[in-house]
Amino acid sequence: MKTLILKVLCTFYNYYNKGSTKMIAYESAILAVLLLLFINFATIFSIYNYWSNDFIKLPTISRMVKYIVSIIALSILLFIFKKIFSEDEIVLTGECIKNNPLSKYILLIYVILSVVLFLVVVLKAN
Repeated sequence: MKTLILKVLCTFYNYYNKGSTKMIAYESAILAVLLLLFINFATIFSIYNYWSNDFIKLPTISRMVKYIVSIIALSILLFIFKKIFSEDEIVLTGECIKNNPLSKYILLIYVILSVVLFLVVVLKAN
């Protein structure tokens, strides 16, 4: 699993390592993978009805507290990903992936299918 995530990170890193995002390519790649993982987990939870109105709304908790908890959770995940996948490791693996242009097309198709599946599941649930 680590190898697959590393390859996805490298593909995103190679994409962001151009132009104006060159300075923040590592952080952008990690955030893109976290967003993709969130979409996939949200799709799975929606399919199995773990996303209930009570879970999303949580009426007893204020919106500010929800934002703070979300920011803390994202920060923890970002910290864990940075510890597991160092920038040097991504750069070294990224050189191998640069020679394989098929990987970016596979990732693009996967991202599009993930978003479409997420939208279908969420719209069907409502």
